[in-house]
Amino acid sequence: MASTAQKRLHQLTNIIHPTTSVASFRTKLPPTATVDYTPLNPVNFLLRSAQIYPNKTAIIYGQKRYSYVDFALRVKNFATALVNHYKIKPGERVAILCPNTPPILEAHFAIPAARAVITAINYRLNAEEVNYIIHHSEAKLFIIDAEYKHLIPANLNIPVIFITEEAKDPYEEMLRLGESGRWQDLELVADEREVFGFSYTSGSTGKPKGVRHAYRGAYLSALSLSVHAQMSAETVYMWTLPMFHCNGWQFPWAVTAVGGTHIMLRKIDYDQIWHHLLYDGVTQYNGAPTLQTEIVNHPAAKPLHRKVTVHTGGSSPSSVLLKELEGLNIHARHIYGLTETFGPTAGTYDQIQINHLPDEERYVMMARQGYADIVADEMCVMDAETGKEVPMDGKTIGEVTIRGNIVMKDYYKDPEATKKAFRNGVFWSGDLAVRHPDGAVEIKDRSKDIVISGGENISSIEIESVILHLEDVLEVAVVAGPDEKWGEHPVAFVVPKHGRTVTAGKVISFCKSQLAGFKMPKTVHIVSELPKTSTGKTQKFVLRERLWNAKEKKVN
Repeated sequence: MASTAQKRLHQLTNIIHPTTSVASFRTKLPPTATVDYTPLNPVNFLLRSAQIYPNKTAIIYGQKRYSYVDFALRVKNFATALVNHYKIKPGERVAILCPNTPPILEAHFAIPAARAVITAINYRLNAEEVNYIIHHSEAKLFIIDAEYKHLIPANLNIPVIFITEEAKDPYEEMLRLGESGRWQDLELVADEREVFGFSYTSGSTGKPKGVRHAYRGAYLSALSLSVHAQMSAETVYMWTLPMFHCNGWQFPWAVTAVGGTHIMLRKIDYDQIWHHLLYDGVTQYNGAPTLQTEIVNHPAAKPLHRKVTVHTGGSSPSSVLLKELEGLNIHARHIYGLTETFGPTAGTYDQIQINHLPDEERYVMMARQGYADIVADEMCVMDAETGKEVPMDGKTIGEVTIRGNIVMKDYYKDPEATKKAFRNGVFWSGDLAVRHPDGAVEIKDRSKDIVISGGENISSIEIESVILHLEDVLEVAVVAGPDEKWGEHPVAFVVPKHGRTVTAGKVISFCKSQLAGFKMPKTVHIVSELPKTSTGKTQKFVLRERLWNAKEKKVN
């Protein structure tokens, strides 16, 4: 008898769509190609899936359905229009600012198919920041969803294409400009180490940096993720992670490589998310722990009939959150990475390694960052002063370093920052960690988030993980506050769950039973929300500045 997953795959495959000869899904070979070598390029993932699964649903967006043939033809039209109509030359940047709708997914294949460089911009930035990125990257074309037209820089002197989703959509008109072209007329890049895309850092301590990534890293990372995530043609991936963020952690290419289905979400709507989880066969989605917290606390939350896998990162998920997710049949894999490493570069233990352990011990281990994936040649914890690895004792703190195919090429137009990041033949992450005897890495804090009180290094993450065990706590952030005697002390900002009450006294009392005295938060603030970045990370620097600015005002 066919399984539910098999029935779902049958439904997605046997739909009626216009078809074309699958033999047409081939590009012109680059001049460097030989019998035994073709440059690695993720565009080829789409061409392969269009040949193997021509009528299978590739994209679901509201009431719209696109087969893999549709997907490949739209990408071909997009790329052809860039080359023939807009005269985009190899290596030139094409910027796109768009929520998780089909155009940004198509851009991840079409822009490289035109040998251009994709620059995906965060739609939660302000106009000044968008202006900086467009000019810093030297973009030659700007594609933008009309909802965000207020972010278009004044006096912009490059063509702008709007996405309106209306009857006469300029984006769809652009696609029509490329209908006469063929895939065989498009020649992919000749060198897999050429720049594929620009990703911009958050810029929380200055102007955002333009991180340049290569084709080779994108291709290998996508394959690595498809292995680690155990994806297949039965994968139904829901887009809760912003695709502008490190190119969606390479999942645009990973899902497409296996012939999976992309469910596109224009915005984070938890009612809609639970509808897809309950009724549309979702098997995977990704997002920061803050997203998971909202999902498990949503009124519609209930145990799912099939296993759903979620990759979560940006901060460590608490054991409480991991347990709540498992109760809903949502199984989390903690991953670690940075913009400079193209997103995920490490993942926690495989379940087969730790399934035999008691739940609490297992959850503690799952919260570790774990091991480098198969694309990073190595991930070490090193002493920043000596450049040598720290002992694998689970106690000695050092800085996480990474090298391999997934590491950025450089920071665009910033040789000094590049030089600082690349020392002793590795990339220095700025994350402080220990390495356990089994080789697993565990982040203790960002170097800028560690609390130094009376000469003692205190992990804010450790304190947060304790406070999250309180049943009425939704979120918490711990930062360094000013202390006249010790220089700094831990300060906790706590968000109660909806309809629940938490007091500072209760938090402090609980911490006393769980933490050494010097690690105790001396001050607890109960707040309605925490400041966050566009990708759901807590902006601890905002909380820190609030405390230290208050001290300065008091002194003055």
